[in-house]
Amino acid sequence: MASDFQSVTWRLSYRTSAMNLDGEPTDILHEFYIPALRLASAYDRVAGYFRSSSLAAASQGYTSFLDRDGRMRLIVGTDLDSVDVTAILAGDEARLSHALLKELEAPDTWEEAVRDGVTLLSFMVASGKLEVRVAVRKNAITGEPMVMEAADDGYVHEKWFVMVDKNGNHIYGSGSLNESKTALMYNAENIDIHCDWEGGSDE
Repeated sequence: MASDFQSVTWRLSYRTSAMNLDGEPTDILHEFYIPALRLASAYDRVAGYFRSSSLAAASQGYTSFLDRDGRMRLIVGTDLDSVDVTAILAGDEARLSHALLKELEAPDTWEEAVRDGVTLLSFMVASGKLEVRVAVRKNAITGEPMVMEAADDGYVHEKWFVMVDKNGNHIYGSGSLNESKTALMYNAENIDIHCDWEGGSDE
């Protein structure tokens, strides 16, 4: 059984357009995302697009991540679902008032709760396990912050992450993958992986 990142042979690249040796297409969710989350103790993520459905899709990984007191920091673009915004704000309010629901404090209830990504999103924020920042562009000419609806300049569209395990090993990944169930399960996506213990440019 894998104990840390170094105990797993990670590929240099995961592409859903590629075929595995068994003739099946690459499955980023089950071949990388969930296994990495199960070993991670910290997860820093920048995604142009985020939906709480990603938490539900990878619930097996997030259950282990949270059970080890994992911490996630998320920077996302402004295209947030209103339901997710409500969940984040509700979770932040609960965190500030320390009014967490008792049934969400016990790990044995997480399996049921994580079926609903909105519930897990709110819980992670409320328990201080997820910090969310929304990235807003400044106008390229005036330098003024732009309102969410503005269409006269670009959108924050970066997609990369850094995961850290209990022994301080780091995995950096970047590619087309956004943070949503659609990206993890249905889209044609790719991520390239760099492991710092390999040294050189990877470090």
